[in-house]
Amino acid sequence: MNTATIQSHFIFYGNAATNETGKAITSEIETMYNAANAEALINGERFKIAFNITFELATEKEVLAMLKVNADGRKLFVRIEDDKPAGKGVSTNRSEMCLGDNCGFFVTSDNLGKSTTAAHEYGHSLGLVHPDYDLRGRGNPGIMAARGTLVDTPWRYDGWEKTGYEGVDPAKRTVTPADIEKVIAKLNFNNDGFADIGTSSNRFYNRNGEIENVG
Repeated sequence: MNTATIQSHFIFYGNAATNETGKAITSEIETMYNAANAEALINGERFKIAFNITFELATEKEVLAMLKVNADGRKLFVRIEDDKPAGKGVSTNRSEMCLGDNCGFFVTSDNLGKSTTAAHEYGHSLGLVHPDYDLRGRGNPGIMAARGTLVDTPWRYDGWEKTGYEGVDPAKRTVTPADIEKVIAKLNFNNDGFADIGTSSNRFYNRNGEIENVG
């Protein structure tokens, strides 16, 4: 069986963007998505789907210059900070990625690379959205299950019986073949077998968690 590779290259910037954090984030994403062992039909032929996730660090000045000219759909520009101001973005001190786009803001308090947060947010960049908020009776929740999603017993926090909380433990989310199939199904491949995932609006997150149009 032939292999089709999804390539993503993160450009991390911000006060908490370090080699150690970058390696942890990209390793989590690549490991979890490849562990799904997904297959998909592309132009009538079945392929094994592989992920190649890389990164580099850049200064704000360098990122702004890149965004003005970027035409590479593989590049994802993500700010990393220890916190995110109240009322900015999706929620305070939570990581986020623009849906089907190449911009994001990660916070270290989300245990980047040590949970499933980076893999979840990467899914948003691929165009994946949250499923229903009640997945009881549907087995193992996929990577896109949001915090608070109701799930069956094995995927709740340990000791949930004492708290009565039936929401998903994010650390127990898994990238499923179905997650990846949804990504592939949206793509239009050219005659050379290439396709871009999502768009590249080339927007910039400032330190305040606000998005600025640059590209």
